[in-house]
Order: sequence, then C-alpha cells, then structure tokens
Amino acid sequence: MNRIVIICCIISLSACSKFGQKSTYTIDGNLSAKDSSVIYLKSYQTAEPTLDSTFIVNGKFTFEGKLSAAAQFFLYTKKNEETNQRLSFVLENENYTINGSEDSIANAIVVGGKEQAYYVALRTALKPIEIQFKELQKAYYQAADQKDTASMTAIDAKWELQGKIFDSLNNAFIKNNPAAFASLLAIDELAGGVIDPAVIGLLLESVNPKLLESPLGKNLSDKLLKAKKTAVGQPFIDFNAKDINKQDFQLSKIKSKYILLDFWASWCGPCRAENPFVVKAYEMYHPKGLAIVSVSLDDNESDWKAAVAKDHLNWIHVSSLKGFDEPAAKLYGISAIPQNFLIDSAGTIVAKDLRGDALAIALANCLK
Repeated sequence: MNRIVIICCIISLSACSKFGQKSTYTIDGNLSAKDSSVIYLKSYQTAEPTLDSTFIVNGKFTFEGKLSAAAQFFLYTKKNEETNQRLSFVLENENYTINGSEDSIANAIVVGGKEQAYYVALRTALKPIEIQFKELQKAYYQAADQKDTASMTAIDAKWELQGKIFDSLNNAFIKNNPAAFASLLAIDELAGGVIDPAVIGLLLESVNPKLLESPLGKNLSDKLLKAKKTAVGQPFIDFNAKDINKQDFQLSKIKSKYILLDFWASWCGPCRAENPFVVKAYEMYHPKGLAIVSVSLDDNESDWKAAVAKDHLNWIHVSSLKGFDEPAAKLYGISAIPQNFLIDSAGTIVAKDLRGDALAIALANCLK
C-alpha cells in the first residue's frame, strides 16, 4: 500500500509543468503562538549552516531568502527547542505557506514547492514504520528494565524485519524519483552512520547527477569516498595526536600483531555498553599481540578521563577534545559512534565495526 502511495504521488507530480524558476523563496506562516515569540529557520544542508529568525506577530511570520539548491530545513520556537519539537520540510526557491500550532509544530501543514511535495510523499510512506519503531523501542526499554532477555530477543527480530521494510520503501522511492531531492534524503537515511560503499555507491549513481552538486550530495559523496578508503582490505590511515597524558602519538609507531582502532566518547551510551566487551577482548588477546588505540570524541577532558578510569580501559587513549571535529575521526569518516577498525601488522584493515561478541570471535580467528 505504501508503495502505491509513492507511485501515485509521483505520477501527479510528474504531470505538473514548471513555467518559471524563482530565484528566491518566501515563507508566509500562520502559527498559534504567543505574540512576539521568536521563530527560527535552520538548515545544516546549505553551503554554510543557515540560521535565520523573526518574530511572530499576531500569529503570523515571514521568511525570505535565496538558495543555490533545495535543502532540508527545520522550523521551531524557543519553546519547541526545549521540548525537542521541530517542523521538518524541504525548501527551494518558491513561495511557501505554513499553518499550524506552536504546541504541535511538527504537524504543521507546509504547502509550496515541488520538492516539498516529494518529501511529503516519502514521509507519508515511511510514517507507519516509524510508528512501529517507536513502539518497539519503548517495549525494548521496558523489557530491558525487567531483564526479560527473551522479550528483548523477540523485539530485536521484529525491529530487523521493520528495518528491512523501511529500507525497501526508501529504495523504491529513490528508484521511482531519481531527480527528487527527497531521494538524497532517503539515501542519507540508508547510509546511516556506517556507510556500506557498495550499496550507497550504487544509489548515488542512480540519481540525477545534478543532485550531487547540492551541499547534501557533496557531503554524501565525500562520506562515500572516505568509506571506500577505510573499507576492509584498504591500508590504514596514519595520524598524529596527543594521548591522554598530553604526549605525542602516531598510529604507525604502534608495533603489534593487530591494532584495534576504536572511536568512542564518554557521553555515548552505546559506546559505554560496548566497553566491557572490549575490555574482555583486551585482557584475553593483549598477551597474544593485540594493541588498542581509543580515539575519544569528547570535548570535556574530565569526563573523558573519568570514563576511562571507571570502565577500566587500560590501553592507549588519544583525543583533541573537539567532539566530532576530531581530526582522526574526520580522516576515517566517522559520523556516528561506536565504530572500530581492526588493523593487521601489514597495516591492512582486516575487519571493522566489530560489536559485542563479534570482536572476540574475530580476534580468536586472527590470534590463534
């Protein structure tokens, strides 16, 4: 049914004729909100991060500007920011109207622009799956609190199934709409934090080349290039850094049979959950030739050092304390953590993203 929705929307959109190309955008909004409230318009997908603001007067507001390419924008007030609510839409150089309420801004109605219509078609198709994800996540946390491992395993299986449906809907949309900006957003969704170069490479090749000239298209292409450079079978990328004692460090100077290059942060829950597996692997395989280098994406030195001590991470630690602007993380294309790379003595990446027991299994095969 979802696929039918997508195809029908595309047929109607394709039938529209575009008689003129506007060079600027105008947004006229009607929002039930406190008078003189400030409303913000933000995007990370423009050539430079965009943040504009204006006042809501008598329930109305207006934004005007110019874009070099369509981009995803977010609209929110200070009140919305405090409750983590925002309206997501695709903006291009067209006239837009937005109608809604501050208390439910995420559900405001956006009218204007062909690219926004494509985006609505995509989100409409994905919404039932996203609802399922939220329900499964809530059920998983409840099962985890009760230490109900059987239910947790069953929920994992349901999550995987819904994930496959979610991916298939995104893939169908991209196939049917190769020139739509929303297809780039779908590819970005499929790429996630850990890009599969083979999959994402084919998807980027399938869309209109003009899309790849947009800031998001360039960003995805850059991520793909970095993913290819750090794929299994590729040589490791050397880097210099300061270790936890502020001493100079260079990755290539570590001489060991295998090096696990691990990207993490003290504030990252999944990273901290992985640490016991890494500690166990280190204790078992360090005597056989395993070295670990952990690169922290922290920006607070005290938090970083406290987590290292608390989790008993007794190996090499480096960080520039710049968060995701960590130079080593940029070299390896890290946009989500935890991530890791297993490097052999020849300097070749032999495995990556080893989570849970998969790390010990891989090391058992390498260090027999």
